[in-house]
Amino acid sequence: VTELLSSENTPTIHLVLLFKHRLINLSKPNENDPESLQKFKKYFEDQIPTYWELDDVHYIAAILHPNTKHLQKCSIKDKKKLMIY
Repeated sequence: VTELLSSENTPTIHLVLLFKHRLINLSKPNENDPESLQKFKKYFEDQIPTYWELDDVHYIAAILHPNTKHLQKCSIKDKKKLMIY
């Protein structure tokens, strides 16, 4: 994620919202995971939303970019927040 968001040649701010949700979804514990991995994933899943807070510019960039403007992979909470703009 950090490599993709650190591109010097192309804009990436529109991807921040999508990558945040992708990381949260990947962090959901799976019943087949070992217990230690489940604990780690649960911790990570709980911490990402508070640690990685988004600014208005992230939401606006996601709406304005042609590839992400439909926000198909966003949470309902984020979609409601985006309706303000």
